[in-house]
Amino acid sequence: MATRPAPPPLLVACALGIEHVALRTGERRARRRGET
Repeated sequence: MATRPAPPPLLVACALGIEHVALRTGERRARRRGET
């Protein structure tokens, strides 16, 4: 049941995707509050 670690490019892509989603949700919350 040994799992191989994901290749570095895949890890980087995953991290960038998570960061992008977090930034988008942060922008949406700021807009709801009336902030820019």
